[in-house]
Order: sequence, then structure tokens, then C-alpha cells
Amino acid sequence: MSFFRNSRRNTAMPSTDNCNSRDTNIVSGIGFMGFDCPGCNHGRHRENNEFLIPYSSGEQIILITPSGTENGQASAIGFGSTFNSLTITSSGQIITGQQNIAFLLPEKSILSDLNIYFTNTNPLSTSVTTQVIKAQVYISTTPDNTFTPLNDAVVTLQPQIIGSIIAGTSFLGQRNNLKIKLNENTRIMLVFSLNYVSGDNISLTVLGYSSAGMTLKDRC
Repeated sequence: MSFFRNSRRNTAMPSTDNCNSRDTNIVSGIGFMGFDCPGCNHGRHRENNEFLIPYSSGEQIILITPSGTENGQASAIGFGSTFNSLTITSSGQIITGQQNIAFLLPEKSILSDLNIYFTNTNPLSTSVTTQVIKAQVYISTTPDNTFTPLNDAVVTLQPQIIGSIIAGTSFLGQRNNLKIKLNENTRIMLVFSLNYVSGDNISLTVLGYSSAGMTLKDRC
């Protein structure tokens, strides 16, 4: 599911083969319906197309901090769905197969922005450790069921977990102007995890719900 914005639609064929020679009008909510253009993706000329990928956990998320020999538990969210019980391996990978919570890019894109929201449903109290909730984009370029973290596409939510945190607290974070290039047929998955920062490295369990938005841009 996606929502286009800042889209343009071609209204006349260009008089030359120059990709920059064309007439365009801004049409709200309609993607750019282009003409053949040498060097452009799939023979279509697109410009300034941005589309939003909305995320919602639907079911409750369960996050557990890795501690000692325990791997902890991460969770992936989709479009109104949640996949708990994910394990991040020592190499940083996630191997899925029990449930599909990733989407596939139909063409080359640029990941531009990430906005993340989380709210806990259980009260938290700790005076001996500081921990944070992170949202990380994972990708599979093969594509298959082995996902690796996408560099720089990670958001650390605030506030940190320390002291007493009442149920219903809002945790927020965002990253903008990332300019991360992605290839077509890449699988993308958004994963939440609970991470140790300082103090005693003990395991916490955080329950809650999340929403997120990802902005992708077309690229030739």
C-alpha cells in the first residue's frame, strides 16, 4: 500500500529525445505516466515521485533484550500485522520463513525518510540499566529469506528506558534525507528491537504497539 505525492504526469510527447525536454503538469495523486526515454528506468521518465509506505503493528509487539547467551527477541511490523519471535544472529542477520512480513521493490528507488512511533502497554521500572528501542530496516537483495541490516537506516527512539516508565508512554524518532539507493526486487522489512546502552546488562521485556512511515523516491 502506498500513497503518491509530488507526482507529475506527462501531458505531451517531447519534440526531441532529450530527457529534460518535456511538458508536465502536477496532478495530485497520479503517478508520472512517461514516454520512452533512453537511460531512464524501464524506459519511463519519472521525476520527483515520492511514495509513502505506511506501517502499523496491528497486534502487540513483544521485545526482549539480548543478555548473556540469550539472543533476545525482535519484532517486524507490516501493514497492520506483526511478526514476533524474530532472532537477530551474532552476525546481525535475520532469517525468516515462518511468516512473510517483507515487501518487494518493483523498481530501483531511494530510501529518503523514516518516521517511527512506539507506545508501551506494560509499565517499566529499572534503576540499574539503560536501554533503548530501535527500528531498523533490513533488506534481502537476492531476494530470499536472509535479511541484513541496511546501513544508516536505523532510528533510535526517545526517551531511553531508565527509571519508571508508565504504560502509554510515546517513544518517537526519525531519520531524514538518507539518500540510500535500493535496487529492484529487493525485499524490505522493518524490525524493532530492544538494546542495552549502559549499566547492568539485564534482560527487559517491553510490550506495545507501533506505527511508522517510510518515504521512497524513484530513481533512473
